[in-house]
Formats: sequence, structure tokens, C-alpha cells
Amino acid sequence: MPPRQQPGGPKAPPPPPGREGRDPAPYIVGGTVALVLVAVLVVAVAFSCLRGGEGGSEELVAGIFARSTRPPPLPASLTMASRNYLVFEVRQEPDGPVRLGLPLASGFTQGQELSFWTYVDGQWQRLGPAVVVSAEEFRTGGCRSSGGISGGPLVACGEFGPPLPRNLAVLAGGAAGAVRVIASLPGGAAPAPDARELASIVSPRDFRPREDGTLSGNPTRLRLRPGQELMPTIVGSEGDAANNVDLILADPARVQAHIEQIVRLVDQQGLAGIDLEYTRVDPRLVVPFQQMVRELADRLHQRGRKLSLTLPAPVGRPLLDWQALGQAADIIRVLPTGDPLTYREDIRRALEFAVGQVDPAKLFLVLDPYSQRRGPNGSQRIGYRQAMSLALEIRVSTSGEVRPGSPVRLEAPNLSRGGIVWRNDAAAVAFDLESNDETIFIENVFSAGFKLEMVTAFRLGGVAVADASANADVANIWSAVRGVVQSGAPQLLRPNGGSLVPRWSAQDGRLTPAEGAATTWTAPERAGSYEVELVVSDGVERFGRRVSVTVVPEPTPTPTPRPSPTPTPRPSPTPTPRPSPTPTPTPTPTPTPEPSPRASPTRTPGPTTIPTPTPTATSTPSSTSGLVLD
Repeated sequence: MPPRQQPGGPKAPPPPPGREGRDPAPYIVGGTVALVLVAVLVVAVAFSCLRGGEGGSEELVAGIFARSTRPPPLPASLTMASRNYLVFEVRQEPDGPVRLGLPLASGFTQGQELSFWTYVDGQWQRLGPAVVVSAEEFRTGGCRSSGGISGGPLVACGEFGPPLPRNLAVLAGGAAGAVRVIASLPGGAAPAPDARELASIVSPRDFRPREDGTLSGNPTRLRLRPGQELMPTIVGSEGDAANNVDLILADPARVQAHIEQIVRLVDQQGLAGIDLEYTRVDPRLVVPFQQMVRELADRLHQRGRKLSLTLPAPVGRPLLDWQALGQAADIIRVLPTGDPLTYREDIRRALEFAVGQVDPAKLFLVLDPYSQRRGPNGSQRIGYRQAMSLALEIRVSTSGEVRPGSPVRLEAPNLSRGGIVWRNDAAAVAFDLESNDETIFIENVFSAGFKLEMVTAFRLGGVAVADASANADVANIWSAVRGVVQSGAPQLLRPNGGSLVPRWSAQDGRLTPAEGAATTWTAPERAGSYEVELVVSDGVERFGRRVSVTVVPEPTPTPTPRPSPTPTPRPSPTPTPRPSPTPTPTPTPTPTPEPSPRASPTRTPGPTTIPTPTPTATSTPSSTSGLVLD
């Protein structure tokens, strides 16, 4: 969940007149300047007790009383800038935000970073930046300075509540007071609520350089709160825009045209300044680049405007003259190095070099809120939810249809190589993907805290959040940013190891085990559709994914009729036929020839004997011995 807003902290301004809501009522409180209330009527209320020293309380407006008193002890790094430390007694909260103006002490000099502070539970807490205006400007224009401060009393202006803080002072200086926030936005995007509250500078990435020196792009329309400065970024680090930067720098005429375009843009849009992100300048064009920066800075400073540069971290032997650039620019934003495993060492060396060349108060460490996917070919940015969705990939293994009591194997393949862990070498939560030798490094409030340690260790001017838009797929790192802004010290925290363990749950059935990268789900006895859920965490947020498993009923068996036994027939003997005698054939009598009359003696042939046939015996068939059943 996003961190709660500190009670009494600066609020977003209400809609302008004519829209819903109403203008906050401004008050000038303390010193020799009378309180001014602007609501429907302008009412001047004098109160002597706030004109110096300690005294009784006076009612500023119905239900709100104030008194001046001695402030609690200040940290060594902070000094009192307002004339008074005020304690409020709020008997009735105002209906809307209130603008307060605290007169400044006589020692104030332009260029000091002033902030409103409140004292809560024994500690000073920073509420937000203070805008220095003349008393007359405060009466007529609220918390918007015209750029040059005329003579006369000066007022630190801010907008508060409801609820109002219970005490208030304007403090200057020190590491705690110097930590400022720059909110970078994609073109056209709105800032996140925390960015709107904490950022002192807003930089939408609206413009690109053309090759002829002109600019493309449209300004993002933003409703800034009092005290915020608008400094758009001209992006010359991507695609054709990077090539156009080199084309401009190679031609002095185009350089002049480019400077004129930028100055005209700042004047026409009423900007506080401009940021140049020209990070891929050809090494042969470094000198023309530095000359252009000096000339552009001079032109902007003549108008009371600022120049910001976004530069790569000076790792190794930097080509740019950081000392010269630091003298010309008002702000230098130091980009992070790319490898999560070497980031801490690389950025430490880079900042050691940078603070030796540039006033540390001008240096802002860029904090990239995106996670990193690191592989053999380098690292690439991925979104927070995108990173956690990789941890939530689920593989379901079954051996056919799932029936009651069947085991189903479920595993998170991208957590099988050790799961989600805290990596000390990267100071981040990470997990290894199943294949391709890739690791996901998750950027969240824990890793952001360790990066912000560099801001305080090197006493830098502040931090620049690379994407502070409301709809970015990034973790909520703003509680870490808020901590370093309010206290001047980073929150160096690590997640609870138990919170990083994956956990499984199911509507029914049995999970064994219920924690870890894999589990076995035993299907319940009833058929139906069941959901099994995997929940993972980076130590801050919890993410889940459900898979549906259908359990089919056991098939109902069809009864098979039991066969009745068929009796085996017992063989009946076949009677053996008795042989009938074969009749003996009756021989055919041979006829006796009758004597014929004797003639001349002629030889007569003798008779042919026909043999009597021998009877053939007929075989008697044998009897059947039995039947064979299959």
C-alpha cells in the first residue's frame, strides 16, 4: 500500500476559481506583517503577540489560534530561516487548503533552499519546499513568484491541510534540508500522488531535437502545486533524436538556432528552466557540446531560469569535462549504471569522481523504479507486475484424466532455481529464471532505500525519479523517498525471509507441500472444477495466479451377465453292428455241349475255365470311444 501522507503536509492545490472547490485562504503569520485572509472577503487582522518573541495566542480565523514560541533544538545541519516558530491550536479544521506565509529573518539570501518543517514526536519532519515571494506578491498572487524578488519584506509561502500542522517553521541548509526530489514523467503523463506532493521539480519528457536545431513535441499540461518548478526534458538520447544532436553540434549555425529555440520555448511557456538529456554525443563533438552548454546556461541565467543536464555516470575515464559542465549547469542528474550486480560499486566510484568536480548540491542521483532482467547480453528494464508475473508461471503435469484421488503435479518453473531471495550483492530481491541464465532483479522500496543511501553518503542535492507517473508499471518506492526527504536518512531495510516463500492453496483436495516452488495436489473425492492458487511476494506486495483443474468422475461399470454352466453331454455308446455273413456266390454251371454228328475228323477247341470269384471280406467298423468338448 502507498505510504500515508504525513498529517499537515503540503497538499495539492484546489481547482482554480470557477471550477469545483475554492481557492485556499492565504495567511501571512508573524513578524511585522499582518495576517491576510483571502476567501470571499479580504480581512486584515492584526495580532501583536506574533510580532516578535513569545506571547499569548491570537485567533487567526474562526477556530484557528497561533502563538509564537521558542523552537525545539534544531539539528546541527539546519538553521532557522523564519522569524518565528509557530504553534497552532486548531479548534475547527478549515474547509479546504490554507496558504500560509511566514516572514523570513533578515539574514536570508537568494539561492538558499528553504523548507517548511514541523516538530512531531520529538523529531523535526520536513513538510515541503517553501516559495520565497514578497509580501505584496503573496497578497496578489499567492505562492507564485514573478522571478525577481523586489525589495521589502519577504515571505516563505506554502499551502497546507486540512488537517493543519500543529506547529510550523521555515528552516534552511543542511543535508536533511537539501534532499530534493525531481519527478521525471513520460510526455503527457500525470504525476503519481506522492510525486506531486514530494517533488520540487517536475520534468515531463516532452521535446525532441530536430536536425535543423528546432524542437518537436508538445508541452504537457500540468497543475503544479505552489513551489513546484516545471523544467521539461529535451530527449536527445534515443533513435533519430540522438543522431540529430550530433548533426546540430557539427554545425555552429545549427547550434545557435538550437539555443534560440530553447530560450524561446522557456520564455513562451514560462518555464523555470530546461533539462537536456544528450547522453550519446559523438566523442569528436564533446567540445562543441560543452560550448553550447555554457552559452545556453548564460542565456537562461540572464532570465532567472535554470539549466539541468542529464548525464551518464562517469565510470572509467569520462570524456566530458565535468568541472566545466558543473560550473555552467544548475543541476546535473547522474544516470544509473546498467548492471544490477555491479551497480553499488560502479555508482560509488562515479559519485566519488563527480563530487570532486561538481558542487554536490547540484548533483541528483537518478533512481530508476523499473525492475531489471539481467542475462548474458546485458540488462533490460521490465515492469514490476511483469517481473512478478514471471515468478507466477505455473506448469501442471497430469497422467491423463484427473479422477478422484489422482495426484496432480504443479510447479513454478521460474522459482525452481532457488526461489525469490534477497541478494546482498545487488541489495535487491531477485529470482533466477528456469532457462537462458537470466535473473530478475525487482526494484521496490527495499532496493530503493539502499540506492538512496548514496544520496546522503555523498551529500547530494537530491534524487531524480526516472518515471514518477501515476500509471507506470513500477513498485511504490515513495515511502523510501519520503523517508530520506523528511529525515535526511535512508531506510535500510530487508524483507522478512518468510514473506518471500511461495505458497499454494486450493478450494479442496490436499496439497503436499503447501509451500515452495512445487507441490502435489491430490484431487478430492467429488468430481468438478477446482482452483489451485500460487501466491508469491517481493516482501512488499503479494501476487497470485490461479489454475483450474477438472476432476472427472470414475466411470460407472456396466454389469456383465454371469454365464450359466452348460452340462457336458455324456457320450452314449454306439452299438457295434454284428457282421452279416457274406453269401457264397452260386457257381454258374457250365453248359455241357450236346454231341453233334461226327464229321470228318476236325479238331475241336477245348473249353475256357472261368475262375470262381473269391469273396472279399467287408471290414466291420470300430465303435466310438467318446465326445471331446472345446
